Amino acid sequence: MPPLSSPAFLLAKTMSRVPRSVCSTRAMTLRASVLRVLAPCALLLLPTPSRALALPQQGLAQACVSPALADTLVRVRYAETGASAYWLSRQQLQWPGAPADGRYALYKSAGATLQVARGAAVEGADARIPLARDASPLAPDVAERFRFLAAGVRLTLPVERRDQVAGLLRDQHVLVREDADGRVLEATGIQLPGALDDLYARAADAPDLGATLQALGTAGGGLAVWAPTARAVAACVYPRATGDSATVVPLVRDETTGIWRAPLRGHVRGAGYLYVVELFVPGVGIVRNRVTDPYAVALTANSRRSVLLSLDDPRTQPNGWRMARRPAPLRAATDLTVYELHVRDFSAQDSTVRAAWRGKYLAFTEPRSAGMRHLRALGSAGITDVHLLPVYDLSTVPEVGCVVPAIPSAAANSEQQQGAVSAVRDRDCFNWGYDPVSLHRPRGELRHRRR
Repeated sequence: MPPLSSPAFLLAKTMSRVPRSVCSTRAMTLRASVLRVLAPCALLLLPTPSRALALPQQGLAQACVSPALADTLVRVRYAETGASAYWLSRQQLQWPGAPADGRYALYKSAGATLQVARGAAVEGADARIPLARDASPLAPDVAERFRFLAAGVRLTLPVERRDQVAGLLRDQHVLVREDADGRVLEATGIQLPGALDDLYARAADAPDLGATLQALGTAGGGLAVWAPTARAVAACVYPRATGDSATVVPLVRDETTGIWRAPLRGHVRGAGYLYVVELFVPGVGIVRNRVTDPYAVALTANSRRSVLLSLDDPRTQPNGWRMARRPAPLRAATDLTVYELHVRDFSAQDSTVRAAWRGKYLAFTEPRSAGMRHLRALGSAGITDVHLLPVYDLSTVPEVGCVVPAIPSAAANSEQQQGAVSAVRDRDCFNWGYDPVSLHRPRGELRHRRR
């Protein structure tokens, strides 16, 4: 199994938990009779870090309607300048380039009060964990995963402290090399994936990440989000997707997986929701973030809120969706011959597509357009699959109010053309989309009509 935090896992996890139709054909339906569609799908996991301050209900209710997406509750006194060391597992660390001399220790603070200065003892810590040098060979899978690391001291936690690592990862913590008197020689942050994957491997099999709704016509459901380094998580559920009033639903952490869950009561289908996540952020402090669900299949315009919907609900499916013929899977990935295609570019200037559909998903349903004739020709020439991009929700193109720059007719070496594009850079309708917000939800501005 690939590591939980690796791109391979994120892709595999998405493909395993989202219906095949979402990733391969549902979100953006292009299916000329000879072509399959590959829609890029992957997870965005909350990049959280720290342990639980209780989230007071009053503060949460205010956070649900606050225009601010983040509030710093406690600001750090010491901000590490990098994370040169790596957790290899829940008990092993490696610091590339660090020498064998000196003492090594982990210092941690639940309140983010660490003060670390070269030549002085660490202050503000509520625990110091001495580390021993570890010369034993790494497990083969760990050695393969971290083969890119340069040589450096390898360290291990005392046996009696290893059950504290999960809590440690939710707190401010720093790795220190110190002299015999406890004065700091060097200090660094630590990269977390090795420990997270070791601690929370069971999360790979979780079937319920995201929002789960009961059968159509019945009430209730549930929420689940993988946020192993969060201190506390709650959901703001808005009866109206764009309304201001909200019900606060605290989520409960599963210590074996790092997944937070909560049941949903009543008829919530179509309601909006956000997560309020309290966590430690290195270099910042203890913060409270208001975020959309990384597993959401629907969001309001411009990704303001997630929406509680089920893709099994007939109301979310185009006419004829359940009866649509699916292409047969290929026997092996090596049988793919892929053509990459930008959704908007495909038809934005194609006069054979009706004007209202140019640059939209619906352009792929114009069978006699120049673009579709070309795709069929490519299929006859051996192309098996079309990779559409960017089809997922992204941050650089507003779904409401994007602007097409007016390019002046100027000399080829003029700067006026670039100036016109730069003037509307933050509102331009065009982008390749390397800044995803929600990879389970297709881009709204490519729809012919918004709902």
